[in-house]
Amino acid sequence: MSTYKIYTIPYYTNKDGTKSLYLLFTSNRDRKKISLNIRVYPKNWNIKKCEVKKSDIEYKRKNKYIRKYSEKAQKIIDDYFFNDKELSIFEFEKSFKNQSFGSKSFYDFIQTEMKTLDISEGTQKNYLKQISKLKSFKKELLFSNIDVRFLNEYNHFLKTERANSDNTRKASLNFLRATINKARKQKITEINPFLNYSIGTIKGNKESLTKSEIDKLEVLLKADNLKENERKVLEYFLFDCYTGLRISDLKVIKYSNIETDIINGKEYKFLVYIPIKTKKYKKVAQIPLLSFSEKFIKPCEFPNKTIFNVFTGQGTNRILKRIMKKAKINKHITTHCGRYTFISVASELGMRGEMIQSMTKHAKLEETLGYLNVSRSALIEEMEKFNS
Repeated sequence: MSTYKIYTIPYYTNKDGTKSLYLLFTSNRDRKKISLNIRVYPKNWNIKKCEVKKSDIEYKRKNKYIRKYSEKAQKIIDDYFFNDKELSIFEFEKSFKNQSFGSKSFYDFIQTEMKTLDISEGTQKNYLKQISKLKSFKKELLFSNIDVRFLNEYNHFLKTERANSDNTRKASLNFLRATINKARKQKITEINPFLNYSIGTIKGNKESLTKSEIDKLEVLLKADNLKENERKVLEYFLFDCYTGLRISDLKVIKYSNIETDIINGKEYKFLVYIPIKTKKYKKVAQIPLLSFSEKFIKPCEFPNKTIFNVFTGQGTNRILKRIMKKAKINKHITTHCGRYTFISVASELGMRGEMIQSMTKHAKLEETLGYLNVSRSALIEEMEKFNS
């Protein structure tokens, strides 16, 4: 049996003479005290009615919050009861502190998620972009509005009004599905519109360069017939081809991320950093900087300065298109192709899978192989294969 009450602690008084209000939740003799961040003077607190007396000048505001918290606590208890689910103190606290609990607004829920989740700047921008798209289609959106008909109409809107490509539309629908699944998990909603709706697979652009095509780009760079912005882009793109960084990491790596180590009596440099995309795992990536990659790093005395001035994705792609044309490489190469190239060429050269995983922290390889501790000498031995 689950119950709650709102009360003050008899034996504790704040320095200003007020008492703090708490909600006490009890379930199977387990108890949890949650602060409501409301203070009242004892003379202004009606114990029997659990409300603030009119003698408190803020009694209306405080009582509104007390009613809100009481209704929320009761709704959580009722939801679990009518669904024949046991409500633990952990589940109650989690639901009670979830600002979106009880709200039927899709936008309220996702905005609360953005505040509570530890997400990268790129992911946050994507959330905002997807919310903006949805609001341009439907200004107010309740979970109950989202059914198969809604999904078909939204997909049609993205295609006709927004002129989104097939992949872009699928990505928007995937965002919707992922958000609804999070809300379902948190007991915010029970809708499941994607049960009878197929999004389809996003066709990824995994275009990559071969080792011989990388050599062509090296020749082009040495020929010195590139514009300044083309040279800058080609330098950090080639660096990416030799290191396999995600573009989000390439933008932010600093000179302070470079470490020096003595391996078998010889000095080597390593790029050591925590990838933005997987920072919640706090797994450090370390990449040997051999002559073919280190040459792109300009000397600098300021450790907190970023190593490369990376243009926007659109700007980089536009310049890469010109560079590929000059190098006579007939491929659609974009910002992310540097990482694909590293993985592809490293594999082609015989680099072991666990070594590629250790340097790139590639998600799929992590799932297959797990995180492995790899010695720096072994990393150097594998990276030397690029010199073959």
